Formats: sequence, structure tokens, C-alpha cells
Amino acid sequence: MKYKCTCTSGGGTEQESDWEVKIMPKTMKLKCVDIDTIWGSAEEDQEFTVSLCDKNRKHCLRIWGEDLSDFTLYPNQSGTPYHFELIK
Repeated sequence: MKYKCTCTSGGGTEQESDWEVKIMPKTMKLKCVDIDTIWGSAEEDQEFTVSLCDKNRKHCLRIWGEDLSDFTLYPNQSGTPYHFELIK
């Protein structure tokens, strides 16, 4: 599935990028495939593997709603939110 990600840094700089997301029963794999701007923390080909069942996650995850069409990820428990929305 393809997601649009908006990353807002502490300085208020926004970066938009496209990510491929594979959702499995216990994990979610994310890979950045395209970046629209050069500012922000995301990089092309950057990858994350996120646990969906472990309470002590390396990457903090907040799911908005009942499915995974809209969620926010804080990579490595940083204060920089990566907000993902499913592209339909």
C-alpha cells in the first residue's frame, strides 16, 4: 500500500514523501520511495520495521481510528512526527 507522509520538524519545516507500507500480523514495514522536498528528516530509501504488538517499541506508533489508513510514527522515539495517510 502507498502512503503520503508529512513530517514536521521542531523548527516547523514540513516535508512530504511517499512510502510503501507492508502490513503483516505483528509488524509493519515502511520504505520511503519518493520525497517532494529536501527539508526534514526522511530520506529516500529509508526503512523502518515497526512492531504492532510490542508495548516497548523502538518506534512510537499512534493509530488514528480503527484501521491503519491514518497513523503517526515517531522514529526511534524522537519528537519528530511522521504522519501517514493512505493514498487511495
